[in-house]
Amino acid sequence: MRSPVALCGMIFAAVLITGVVPRVNAQQVVLPPPVVSLIGQGDNYMAHRDYVKALDSYQKAEKASHHECSECLLREIKVYKTAGDFNTALDCAKKAEKEAADNKREMANALLTHANLLAAMSSKPKDKKLVEA
Repeated sequence: MRSPVALCGMIFAAVLITGVVPRVNAQQVVLPPPVVSLIGQGDNYMAHRDYVKALDSYQKAEKASHHECSECLLREIKVYKTAGDFNTALDCAKKAEKEAADNKREMANALLTHANLLAAMSSKPKDKKLVEA
């Protein structure tokens, strides 16, 4: 029986070995300055453990990007995980996967986050969520 953490580590290693994660010269999404500013504010609030304001900043950044910023959603997931709201974090992970469809790097991050959430939410070794992860 393997722990969820070990399983997630093996998934991460498999992703790195197969080369799904692109190298340094990969395409990068250029975000508008207001979105970058809001993400920076959210990061600052996270550093000061003001999770409500951080979540608000990330949600405003997502809205300002016209729902095309998977990075905003991945940062929202961190807030929800910290608060223990795994179901909402899982919904955000699914949205992040849809928004990152064109960018392989962001898609890999979204898929890894989704798998980590499912593993964290599982309670038994043969739980459906762990099998899905």
